[in-house]
Amino acid sequence: MSRIVVLGSVFLPPAALEPFAAELARRGHDVAVIAPLATGSVEGVLEEYVAAVSAGPPPIVIVHSNAGNYVPGIATTCEVVAVCFLDAVFPPLDGGSWNVVPSALAAELNETVADGRLPRWTRWWPETVVEPLFPNRAMFERVDQAAPEVEASYLSGELSASPGWASALPTTYLAFGDTYAEEYDRAVSQGWPSDRLPLDHLGLLTSPATVANAMEKLLRTIEVPV
Repeated sequence: MSRIVVLGSVFLPPAALEPFAAELARRGHDVAVIAPLATGSVEGVLEEYVAAVSAGPPPIVIVHSNAGNYVPGIATTCEVVAVCFLDAVFPPLDGGSWNVVPSALAAELNETVADGRLPRWTRWWPETVVEPLFPNRAMFERVDQAAPEVEASYLSGELSASPGWASALPTTYLAFGDTYAEEYDRAVSQGWPSDRLPLDHLGLLTSPATVANAMEKLLRTIEVPV
C-alpha cells in the first residue's frame, strides 16, 4: 500500500477529486485529498500543500491543473517518493520566477472580478461548455456549488525555484487531451515517463479508473511500487 496525496487546484473543490481518490483507495492506497482554502496568496496555498504532504510517511504526490505550480516548493521542503502531474502546470526546469496564472488568462479573469473575488471556475465559461466536462448533471451542480470564489489577488501571484529543482525527483506526466500539450511535450523532451489520454481536463473525475491505471503504469516505469 502506498501513501498518496492528491493536490487539487485552488479553483476546484475536493468534490472534483473524490471519485479519483476513491478509486485509488479501492486499490488499497492510503489517500488524502487537498484542495487549498487559503486562496488569497501563493504562500498560503503552498503552506497547505506542504502541511498535507508532510503529515505522514513520504508519499506519492499527484498534482492536477494549477497545483502543478507548487511542485518545486513541495519537493524542496518535503520528502516525497515521486510526483505525477495530471494535466497540470509544469514549472520551468531552469528555475526563476513565474506567474501561477498565465498573464493572458489573468487579464481575462480580472474583467470578471466582483467584490474582490473571481467567479467560481465552473462559471468562467457558458454552462453549455462546462457541463459536458462532468459525468452527469448532479456532479456538475455539486462541484459548482462547492467551488471557491478565489480572491482576485491570486491572479498576480508568483512563485520561484532554483535551477534543476526536478533533477533528482522521480517524475511522470499524464496529460488529458491537448489542454496542456506544451507541458506534455516538455515532459517528453525531458525523458519523463509520459502518456496522454483522450479525456477532457476533468478526466480524473469522469474516468477515474482509466486515469488510475495509466498513472500506476507510469509510476512503475520509474520503479515506484503501486
